[in-house]
Amino acid sequence: MSRDPGLYLQDIDAGGEKIRLLVAKVDFDTFTDDWRTRDAVLHNLKVIGDAVRRLPESFKARHPQIPWSRIVGFRDVLAHAYFTLDDTIVWDMVQNEIPPLLEVARQMLAELDGPA
Repeated sequence: MSRDPGLYLQDIDAGGEKIRLLVAKVDFDTFTDDWRTRDAVLHNLKVIGDAVRRLPESFKARHPQIPWSRIVGFRDVLAHAYFTLDDTIVWDMVQNEIPPLLEVARQMLAELDGPA
């Protein structure tokens, strides 16, 4: 039995919101120096990547501006090659790719919850 796509969107929303809150008042240097914040962000990026991987292609095709495969690929690096992580790439993803992904996930959730 497969999981409802709306639940994956909720995972993306929750992980993205946690990341947003974690880095809201943090600059790059603080991010790299604070292992708790960095680890929490990395965990949520992995959750997001897992959820994106499982979203139906039809959902992703409606929003080609989101780098879906990059997000999934980054999740794979987090899971299997975390020792190669470059904090500037993590920070770029957090600052530039997570906000639009969060917006799209919320839009998709609203569409799912909208009138039938």
